[in-house]
Amino acid sequence: MEQIDLNLAYRWFVGLSADEPVWDATVFSKNRDRLVGQEVSQRFFEEIRKSIDEHDLASNEHFSVDGSQLEAWASLKSFQLKGEEDQSDPRLDDDPGNPSVDFRGEKRCNDTHESKTDPESRLYRKG
Repeated sequence: MEQIDLNLAYRWFVGLSADEPVWDATVFSKNRDRLVGQEVSQRFFEEIRKSIDEHDLASNEHFSVDGSQLEAWASLKSFQLKGEEDQSDPRLDDDPGNPSVDFRGEKRCNDTHESKTDPESRLYRKG
């Protein structure tokens, strides 16, 4: 809504003149919710998906969330020294599916550590 208020190209796209007031954001949200529930929005997204498939625009190698590339959903707890067996002892842990692993103060990198649940995943820090 701020962009429609500030950017003339957005105003032109939605059919507002330069001096018309922009509608309240709650009106836009209510209309969006109303339109998403209609068959036309489902057909719209189906056509977009069809176009993506026809032009081979989708990739199975990765997907992005907020611009960050995510290769795997491996937990940091699963990253252990390469070549070592699983360091957690399920008999001592109250949750064997999410073992208690203390890695505080330990330097970890992709050269020395790997995920035991997804060996193809990599450590990554946004910098």
